[in-house]
Amino acid sequence: MAYKFQVGAAILSGSTTFKEGLSANDASISNVNDIAVDTISSDGDTMDIVLTDNQAAALEIKEDTNVYLKFVTTNGSEAVEVMQNMDVGSNDFSINKDKIKIGGTAVTTTAAELNHLDGIADATYNAAADSVVFFDADDSKLKYEGANDFASTLSGDGLAASSGVIAVQVSGAIAIKSDKVALSSSIAGAGLEIAAGDVDGVVSSLAFDLTNVSALGGTGLHQTADVFPFFDDGTLKKITFSNLEDAIFSSMDGASSDVAVAAGGAITLANNSVGVAEIATAIAGDGLTGGGGSALDVQVSGAIAIKSDKVALSSSVAGAGLEIAAGDVDGVVSSLAFDLTNVDEMTATIHQTADIFPIFDDGTLKKISFTNLEDEIFGNVSGDATIAGGGALTIANDAVEQAMIADDAVGADQLAANAVVNDSVASNAAIALSKIDTNVDMGGNFTIGNQADDTATFTGNLTVGGNLVVSGDTVTQNVANLTVEDPLIGLGYTDSATGSAGDRGLLLGLNGEQAPAMIWDESESQFAFVRTNSTLNATTVNINSYADLKVNSIEGSIVESITSGSNAAALSVGVNYFGDHGGAITANMPDNHSTVGQSVRVKAGSDCSATNKLTINAYGGQTIDGETEIVLESPFAAIEMVYVVSGSWRIF
Repeated sequence: MAYKFQVGAAILSGSTTFKEGLSANDASISNVNDIAVDTISSDGDTMDIVLTDNQAAALEIKEDTNVYLKFVTTNGSEAVEVMQNMDVGSNDFSINKDKIKIGGTAVTTTAAELNHLDGIADATYNAAADSVVFFDADDSKLKYEGANDFASTLSGDGLAASSGVIAVQVSGAIAIKSDKVALSSSIAGAGLEIAAGDVDGVVSSLAFDLTNVSALGGTGLHQTADVFPFFDDGTLKKITFSNLEDAIFSSMDGASSDVAVAAGGAITLANNSVGVAEIATAIAGDGLTGGGGSALDVQVSGAIAIKSDKVALSSSVAGAGLEIAAGDVDGVVSSLAFDLTNVDEMTATIHQTADIFPIFDDGTLKKISFTNLEDEIFGNVSGDATIAGGGALTIANDAVEQAMIADDAVGADQLAANAVVNDSVASNAAIALSKIDTNVDMGGNFTIGNQADDTATFTGNLTVGGNLVVSGDTVTQNVANLTVEDPLIGLGYTDSATGSAGDRGLLLGLNGEQAPAMIWDESESQFAFVRTNSTLNATTVNINSYADLKVNSIEGSIVESITSGSNAAALSVGVNYFGDHGGAITANMPDNHSTVGQSVRVKAGSDCSATNKLTINAYGGQTIDGETEIVLESPFAAIEMVYVVSGSWRIF
């Protein structure tokens, strides 16, 4: 069957009514006597009215014989004549034969005055010679004033005028750089550095930096005169070297029940941990007096004093750049004022030599490396044990006797290398797992069993703190319910990257039925609900049929597939359009995977005709309105075919 459409000219007799408008598609409408319309509008950006040449009245806009506007095209005398008085904006502006009025008032400005406005254009401003025009509120007239005087009037605080130019005035660390107000690098004093990349005069930020501060070097730290800044729960304070190391000693003291470390660095073994013969007579170390049965007294000097039976910090500790907190009195100093609010917090491991601390060396700001700082602390440790540079703790010879060592006091890591070997353990000996500490660093990867049939069984629960990697082919879970916390489940991923191209999906096993499946069909680049006989180890899902999907509602945008057709090619579900045929061509309907409700729309080319026809062939045993083919023979012919039942397409 053929479908044709009206092309070329058509002759209509009588009158014609167009209910929804008339479009001439940019063609001309000629030989019209009169057109009665309500409005005339352009259908594009511009509209031309073409007049006849050399006519005294080529176009007149009139009412009866009353002419309002006349267009003259007489050669050499072309003109547009306004034949009546012209009022603009409800008589706000009018042009009569003898005068011009604005707002009903005749314009009295002379031509010479109006000529001052002639030639207004973009020009270079001459500050020395030009004037500035302004509106004078006193008499409501435009006035002018020399540019230099006008600039001086505008210049307030921080501004100065010279020869009509206004400039910003700066001093101190503020300077003008590249025509901008900028902060000079001179603002950075001791302990401050401009940000990386800043140049002189364009400082964006300041940072606390000890790079250029003198290093303490080999000079020993003073117990009370040298201080460190630190944040006490967010509040900037200072601490003496003595108090800092005492805080460290306190942490060491709390870490062990057998050894006590007192302020000042003295190490004391706990009661009953060392025999009487091993206790030294002089127990008091640096900073303490007494011992040997006498009470220990803290020795103080400098800014440290004993106040109300407490070691207190005297206000004399506040040197240059430091102040005691408001309300503090001499001898009971609670805090010092030093601000590090904007300094980044330390998050990485402290480097032994590259990371440094700011200190005041007897009033002089210096820096000290972390290794020198801890070595200074370790150097003050004394008594039954000492700490060498680098942190190695050594208990003095003969300071610990056998009686002091408790049962099970020696751990496996404390035994010398190869101290216990397999030959040392009896063949029938059994070591309970409870005696083995498995919560340790295993020193690397380890394997349980070396045979394929070695199976590990856990009667109780199994918790994996890290990732679970299964190197086998199948994971079998004989559980009633499977709970997965991860909101995203990856299919086709390996332990290092995505897998090779192929189908992905979820197969539902039903006894005696083809498995329902929700899949990504790689060949079609789309998701699908199907029935399949494919097994779990398949890489491509065999689609036996498409399954139904029942939902309450679906939201989204429906975008039809648009395909450019070609001779002898298969049509796609959606829109298919053809360019010029260049001769008779054919197209084929989709294959037998078509689904009821699918639509195929076809638009023929501009040269479609009885010679350059487009023949659409049905697929296999399918039909189109009962036919095996249909033919389009008109330019831009269009047709839509819907798959209504199995094997049958219908034309709409």
